[in-house]
Amino acid sequence: MSPWLSDNEKYALIALEVRVDQHTPLLREVAVGYWAWTYVPLKVPLYWREWLGTIQTEAIENSNLILLCKTPTKTSAVLDAENELLKRRVWGFYIGLLLSSTFTLDRPPVMLTGAQTDGEWDIRQQNSLDLSSANLIRAFAGVHVDEVGQAARFGGVQEQLIVSPPLGGPWRLLRVLQVYVAARQTREVVDRLHQFCRCIDGLILSEPGKGAKQFKSRTELFIGPRHHELMGQLYKMRSDIEHLHEHKYLEVFDRLTRLDLAEKAAIAEHIARYALGHILSTSALWPHFGNSTNLASFWQLNPADRQKLWGPAMINPADAIAGYDPDTISDIDLGKRP
Repeated sequence: MSPWLSDNEKYALIALEVRVDQHTPLLREVAVGYWAWTYVPLKVPLYWREWLGTIQTEAIENSNLILLCKTPTKTSAVLDAENELLKRRVWGFYIGLLLSSTFTLDRPPVMLTGAQTDGEWDIRQQNSLDLSSANLIRAFAGVHVDEVGQAARFGGVQEQLIVSPPLGGPWRLLRVLQVYVAARQTREVVDRLHQFCRCIDGLILSEPGKGAKQFKSRTELFIGPRHHELMGQLYKMRSDIEHLHEHKYLEVFDRLTRLDLAEKAAIAEHIARYALGHILSTSALWPHFGNSTNLASFWQLNPADRQKLWGPAMINPADAIAGYDPDTISDIDLGKRP
C-alpha cells in the first residue's frame, strides 16, 4: 500500500530532483486538489521497475520533490480521459512552479500516471519532460517550500481558465505561458532573452510600427516609469536576435558583453515571471489578458484606470541581478570555446 494513494484512485505526478530548502510532510495538500512532498522516496513496484528500466527507475527514485494530482475512479485498470485530465492539472502545477521559483535541474523531470488497485500502484504511462535550464545569474537556485504552495495556486488558476474561461477565452494568456515555459527550457542566453521578451510582448500587445516605443511605455504598468533606457536596451537586443543579428554580441568573445547578455536575460525573465504571476493571482485581470481583443481594449483605457486594475507597479528589474557575483560565472559558462 502506497502512503500517497488509496485503492481506486488515479493519479498523475511529476517527480523532480532539485534542491529544496526544507522537508515537507508526506501528502501535504498545498492547495485544494494539489499535493506535494519532499525527501520521501517514491519506491517503484518491482514489476514496473523492470518495465521502466534501470535509468528511468533511478530518475524516479532519486527524485526529492513530487507534485501530485489524484482523483477517485471506477476505471482504475484503464488509461482514459481521467488520466489525461490529471496530467493536464499536474502540468499546470509544474508551470506554476516555474513561475514561482527560478530553480534549475540537473536531470529532466518525469511525469507518471496510473492508479492503485489491491494495494499496489501502477504506471500506465511515463514521459520525460524537458529540462529547466540554468539562469546564469542564479545558476544553482533551488525551491523554497512556500513556492510549492504558490505553484499549486497558479496551477489551479490555469485549470479554472480552461474549464471556466473568461469572456472571449483565455488563448492569449495560455499562449504566453507556453512561451514562458519554452524560455525556461532554453539553454542559449540570447534565445532566453528573446523568448522572455516575447512574453512581455505578449502582455503589452504593441501596435504595428510602435513596438520599441510601447515596449518602454506600456511596461510602466508593471515596473514603473523610470526604466525606459533599460527597456529600450532589452527591445534592441530582442530585435537583433529576432533578425539574426546576434553576431553583434557573440561573434567575437567579449566577457563584459556576454555578462550583459546574461544580466539582461535574467531581467527579462524576472519581469515576465512576476507579471504573469500577478495576472494569475488577480482574477479581475483574467478577462483583460485572456485574449487579444480584450487586451487591445485594456490598453486603450485611461492610464489611471489601467493602473487601478493592475495595482501598484511592484516589479523591480534590479531585483533580478541583486547580489550576484560576476566572478562566479566562468568564460566557459558564457560560451567561450576552449
